[in-house]
Amino acid sequence: MRIPGTDRIRLIAIAETDGLGAAPGFVPRPPGLVAATREDGDLIAVTRTHTLTVGPRIPEHPPYGSGETAR
Repeated sequence: MRIPGTDRIRLIAIAETDGLGAAPGFVPRPPGLVAATREDGDLIAVTRTHTLTVGPRIPEHPPYGSGETAR
């Protein structure tokens, strides 16, 4: 991926799973508190953010077997 004029890219990864009741330390919701109306209302989501630093540009390579050399 190339983003002109950018020296850093922020990448956010997310993993989602069902089964809130099986999570360590889970405490059931208090009486009167209703789960989300979405079908995935008891979804567990874990995110991790990474910042990637763009290094010097690498010259593009010609197609393999073309006989050309990189410029």
